[in-house]
Amino acid sequence: QAPGEESWSERFRWANEGFVYSIEILGAEAARTSMNVGAPLHHEEHGHVVPIDGLTVSLGFFGNVYPMRDTAMTYVDVETGLPVWTSKTLDERNVVRTYDVSFRRDAFQAHVRRTREEGVRTYMRYGPSDLHDAMSWWIDLRSRDHAIGSEFVYHVYDGWKLSRLTCRVTRHHDVYTPMGFVPSAEFSLTREVLASFAPLPYADGAALPPVYEVTEGPLDLGRMWFSLDDRRLPVGAEIDAPIGYLRMLIARHEAPGS
Repeated sequence: QAPGEESWSERFRWANEGFVYSIEILGAEAARTSMNVGAPLHHEEHGHVVPIDGLTVSLGFFGNVYPMRDTAMTYVDVETGLPVWTSKTLDERNVVRTYDVSFRRDAFQAHVRRTREEGVRTYMRYGPSDLHDAMSWWIDLRSRDHAIGSEFVYHVYDGWKLSRLTCRVTRHHDVYTPMGFVPSAEFSLTREVLASFAPLPYADGAALPPVYEVTEGPLDLGRMWFSLDDRRLPVGAEIDAPIGYLRMLIARHEAPGS
């Protein structure tokens, strides 16, 4: 946090807020996603946190050929907005995988417990002290400066690939959604996949920042939009995903505290 810059807790104003999104693939609705941002609470294990949860379920023809029910829960530190723990369960084509990740920032580490049908595996990954997960980074981004040309970089990890995501405001324009036209800031998204290592071969036990090597990218991941009004709604995104190029747009919004 730079001198004079607001902390995450000062910028956060979205307790008890919910969203529903419609996801289209090849022009047809393929899935629905819901996301909810809870109110700050005290967790016995993780301390003072804000819970964020999500659910994605496939629909219609796409649901027949690619049955999917993915769930997510993240606890973010109420002061920093950084995740302390996250769990993602991917139930796709009747194959279930769960990734539980504990973030240990003082050691520049993320500890993973992966559960699959064939068993449980635990492992550790090096990462920066400001490492995000797939849900916490966009909560942070929505509260940032959305002037054209603004740029932000996030390191994101959920238990599989470590990514460096560069988000840049390219323009302001109206985006058509099921809720009508929404004046929005458009962000371009560029992704690099990283390998991370201890800074020195003999420094595994030392609290030193890791070093990185780009193994994929930079890749044009797509674009996303946030509304330009005080709500800073996550309007939607167009993403090049493993299951195809998808378009996600907000269909319903439950205002904070409603």
